[in-house]
Amino acid sequence: MIARINITGKPATPRHRENPDNPKPAMPTYLLGPSTRHTIQTTSKVIHTSYPRIIYVVELDSDAADDPVFAKDNPHWVKGMICLYVGSSSLTAEERFRQHRMGVNAAAVVLGFGKKLRRDLMPDQKPVPRKLALTLERRLARNLRREGFAVSQH
Repeated sequence: MIARINITGKPATPRHRENPDNPKPAMPTYLLGPSTRHTIQTTSKVIHTSYPRIIYVVELDSDAADDPVFAKDNPHWVKGMICLYVGSSSLTAEERFRQHRMGVNAAAVVLGFGKKLRRDLMPDQKPVPRKLALTLERRLARNLRREGFAVSQH
């Protein structure tokens, strides 16, 4: 979705024509398909907002409870509770889990203790804006704790 906005309120000149009011050509706008990136183009610059995100859940080994950060997030952890990590990403859940396992932008607890994706605990994989995804991520982590899981979420 591209919105071209001109400071004067007039529609922006198409990129293939020279704009006499603006000697700098507009920066190129790249779209990665429908609903993957929102771009706002002004006559002076292009602003990319965040990619829509999905929420994912990873099951962790029970040894994750020994991690100090995980223990701080779950003070009421009892041996035998299933340990989980809740995150959000602009990638698919599988791609993001693969990145965690390879150490690319990985949460330390998933890198060290990640076992598998828990699709049964994931919400609908419909992408949502980043701000909403972070809210849903926190809400899912809180609800999973209420259900008796030990959850890490950052």
